[in-house]
Amino acid sequence: MRACNYCPIKRQCQTIVDPERTWFDGVSGGRLWRNGRAVATAPDLDLDPASDLDLDFAPEETAA
Repeated sequence: MRACNYCPIKRQCQTIVDPERTWFDGVSGGRLWRNGRAVATAPDLDLDPASDLDLDFAPEETAA
């Protein structure tokens, strides 16, 4: 989780993984998740939106 402290897409990572809805087990957005619940948080985690890159992770539209 220390790598999350330097990751430029922490908030987007958590949004994409959506751990609470998917009952995720693993690391996402600077937190360790078990069954969709945060059980640990990276030390010195900065979730300030200004520190994240402005990336668009919207799903691509496909032609029908």
